[in-house]
Amino acid sequence: MLPLPLNLRKNMTQLTKEYFDQRLDQQTAKLTEQNEALARMVKTGFDSVDKNFARLADTLQVREEVNQLKVQMQEIRQALNLKH
Repeated sequence: MLPLPLNLRKNMTQLTKEYFDQRLDQQTAKLTEQNEALARMVKTGFDSVDKNFARLADTLQVREEVNQLKVQMQEIRQALNLKH
């Protein structure tokens, strides 16, 4: 079996390199798209958590205000000598 001429070996090497470069570019693009999709899903999840946390914070604020009003009402009753 005769060895391949040097210029043919170089051409085959170049074609192989180009093929792998194209495949790598395709895989990189696909991975980038998947990462972007994952980032969107994570952001959507955190947006939901943020909304729920804001509602919870509002609820806790209302409870705190109600407790303060109860204390103030008790102080007023004591000041007026009223029984509960």
